[in-house]
Amino acid sequence: SLLSPPFNPSPPPIRFGPIKHHPKGPIFEKLLKMSAEETKILDLNKQIVARLSSKLNMLITSAEPWKQQIDELKRELEIAEKKLEAETTAMRAKEKELRESKETIQESDSRLQ
Repeated sequence: SLLSPPFNPSPPPIRFGPIKHHPKGPIFEKLLKMSAEETKILDLNKQIVARLSSKLNMLITSAEPWKQQIDELKRELEIAEKKLEAETTAMRAKEKELRESKETIQESDSRLQ
């Protein structure tokens, strides 16, 4: 019959039955095991970080008095360096004075001869 629409069979509707959970097979077990191991490793890393962090804090705390002592020693050293510089300058002035008086004595000695 020329007037009927062309035959176009549609595929039967896809029927999903109730969703069946896959039995917990070896792959699932392996994933669970990996996940548990990763969690263990993460926990261990957290513990290590916490331990290192507390050790670092202890070191910082115990280093504080040393830092204060070092700062005091630095100040003392600076004072000592300034004193030494002043004394060196004074000694050079004395040496110059002595040299000049020695030259004066030598000149007067040579005049006397």
